[in-house]
Amino acid sequence: MTKKMNASIFQFRKHSFFTFLLSLCISFGMACPVHLLLGLTPRPLLVLATALAVSAGFFLLKGIRPLRILPYPLTLLAMGVIIFTYRTDADAFSSALVLAANGDLLPLSVWSYPLTILLTLLISAVGNAIAASDNPVFAILLLLILLFFPIALHSTSLSSLWLLPLVFALLLACRDSNTRYYASILSALAILVLTILLYPLIPKSQPGLVRTAETVRQAIDDYLFFTEARTPFSLSSTGWQPLGQNRIGGTVNPKDTKVMQVRTSGPTLLRGGIRNEYNGFAWADTIGGRRYLFVDPRFRSMRSNLFDAERPEASIAAGFPASELIQVFLEQDATSTLYLTQRFESLSGQNIVPYFSPASEVFTTRSLEAGSQYDFYGTRITAGTAGIRDLVLRSATLPDPWYEETIREEYLTLPDIVESGVYELAAEITSSARTDFDRALALTSYLAEHYPYSLVQNTPPTDRDFVSWFLFDEQRGYCTSFASSLVVMARAVGLPSRYVEGYSVVPGENGIAYVTQKNAHTWCEIYFTGFGWLPFDATPGLNNTENDQSPPDDAQSTPTPSPVPSPTPAPTPTPETDESPAPTDTPTPEPSPETSATPEPTATPEPEPEENRNPFLFRLVLILLILLLLAACIALRLSLTSPAYVADRQKERRNALLVYYAAILQQLDAMHITPQPGEAPATFLIRAADQLQISEIRKAASGLSAAGYSRKKPSRQDYEQMVVAFETISGLMHPAARLRLIRTRLIHGLSLKSLA
Repeated sequence: MTKKMNASIFQFRKHSFFTFLLSLCISFGMACPVHLLLGLTPRPLLVLATALAVSAGFFLLKGIRPLRILPYPLTLLAMGVIIFTYRTDADAFSSALVLAANGDLLPLSVWSYPLTILLTLLISAVGNAIAASDNPVFAILLLLILLFFPIALHSTSLSSLWLLPLVFALLLACRDSNTRYYASILSALAILVLTILLYPLIPKSQPGLVRTAETVRQAIDDYLFFTEARTPFSLSSTGWQPLGQNRIGGTVNPKDTKVMQVRTSGPTLLRGGIRNEYNGFAWADTIGGRRYLFVDPRFRSMRSNLFDAERPEASIAAGFPASELIQVFLEQDATSTLYLTQRFESLSGQNIVPYFSPASEVFTTRSLEAGSQYDFYGTRITAGTAGIRDLVLRSATLPDPWYEETIREEYLTLPDIVESGVYELAAEITSSARTDFDRALALTSYLAEHYPYSLVQNTPPTDRDFVSWFLFDEQRGYCTSFASSLVVMARAVGLPSRYVEGYSVVPGENGIAYVTQKNAHTWCEIYFTGFGWLPFDATPGLNNTENDQSPPDDAQSTPTPSPVPSPTPAPTPTPETDESPAPTDTPTPEPSPETSATPEPTATPEPEPEENRNPFLFRLVLILLILLLLAACIALRLSLTSPAYVADRQKERRNALLVYYAAILQQLDAMHITPQPGEAPATFLIRAADQLQISEIRKAASGLSAAGYSRKKPSRQDYEQMVVAFETISGLMHPAARLRLIRTRLIHGLSLKSLA
């Protein structure tokens, strides 16, 4: 009796150790590929240590009856402790998850260490559930197949060697269950060979790894930790603001330095800097201090409002010109500003992570270099676009909360230094206009018709605001003078407006505009209720009040100003000079100096949109995780309904023996062997033994008779013979029968009630 008990204990320990080894292989084999697919830094030693700890915990607690229910709660508790430890990073981590949900997986790698432990704990619990089930072979084979496709679609850094632990687990499971699954083994080996053939086991060059690591690091900084000072675009860096950032006016002499090539179908205004505040001497951006990741869905509403993405309503916006692909290729080093139209979408560029400010300026995380390129789909509309007036008037009755909440507050203010004559002149010009659009058009036309264009301009005084001096004294100037005057006068009659700096480009016959510093330009954008922002350009010869086909930039018109211009007489209202002191100049960041080197491209660039596979890869990984969770639920169900688990919970040996008998009935039913009507259980087992030619079932039948029809308690030998009969039948079952058994076990479970 002692020898039999020792043999039984040895068999139990042997089986438990096998389960421990199998769970370790499954956990490690699943965890490493999933971590790498999620963009986490590979930590195989940490993964192995965590999987080993979890599997050891399951192994030890399984041998202590009162503690057998603790492994899963303890795993959840360990995960909770880790989450609590990193609770201070909750906001940043939630941002990374939001980005991951939209396809950007790299930000998650910042939390590589805690995520490695969390995922390994979760996956290890799944691995232990699969290992403890009666039929782990199918689950492991399914995992191998599921993991192959993400590996095949991922980069070469995800080696097929990570599949080896699962292949070993499959071979181990087949060997232990005496299953003749040659097809399963061949399938696993075929998957391994296929990945080896498709992708190298070892990266070919170390520099490639270095570049990859640098790309990952830079992407993390761009998406999550972009807080460094940036170099915004300023007209003073182009030669069009000779007195510096804090003063406009003075004689200009822009150079013909190459800036960029732009592929577009017609005249286009590319916005760079947007200024909201006029202090009497220059323009400044006082609302654009914050920055928001452009692709972050949390700021979708703000982004939509700033760039008029949903204004006007679709039925009116259908009257816009079709959105078109615009491609920008930089020919010299530049600032971090991205030059775009007001209404745009689908911005993409290699190594370009766009952000936006509340001023609606769009920029990337670093200064752009010569050779950089980006594409976007933009809508080219100005005040001169055919039919635009009708669209603006139709939009005027639409509700516009953004106008009341933000636009009126930010884009109607003027400093006290602006002379009253400016208000009187603006009112006189717009007196006969009936709509806001007509008032804006009247101001634009008046400036373009009554003030000549000239690159020569006196230095404005320091005791008067620039616009008053330009309108009533100097009466000649270039784009900064006309744009400033139009914005100020528009605000004077209640039209929200802003000062925009950028480039005005006109493509040649080949559809490409070769942009130089002479094409730098400023214009006015006016906001209309329900419609949004619309560009107005009052510069003579450059305004777009008739049609977009008029020359749109200073360089294209090539004006020849005379030293002593003869201005067209303008109304001369009696201005009252405001003696209030000039406000303190508001400094803005100094742009980086321009690079003198201007590389000559040998061919017209044909930038291609950046291919982004991250969203697809994330969906693939998400599906994999869902399938893993489903597999975990199935494995857990099979584990909790396995004969060993159910029998172990019985207080009497008789009931434990009957549990195995119920399991044998399920096996035989899956093999289409069922008892005949009125057939006794022992007789049925003997008939099944003859049919299957298994002598172990005959031995089990005698023990079943003692358990069911006599008062004698079944011996341990009777119980063990029933277990041996169950395991012998299990080894003879074909795959189709096993699948039927799994289906029965999942639906009906296993208990003594099934014998009723």
